[in-house]
Amino acid sequence: MVDPFDFFTLKNAFSVLMLVLLFGYCIFSLLLMLRVRILSQTVETKLGGFINFLARAHLVFVVAASIVIAILVLI
Repeated sequence: MVDPFDFFTLKNAFSVLMLVLLFGYCIFSLLLMLRVRILSQTVETKLGGFINFLARAHLVFVVAASIVIAILVLI
């Protein structure tokens, strides 16, 4: 029989905390992209399309990096 306290180690607590922080940052990045997109559509500038591209590139980079970091944390 496995003792339930064996699961609650410092390494597991750190892993769960890191995964929660990564998930929160991904949600923050998604909301930031939506906010920038709305703002670039509201204020007409020559760089509106470029700013949308940067916001989407940031979101893709954050999600990809978070997946890699999550894999490294869980190993």
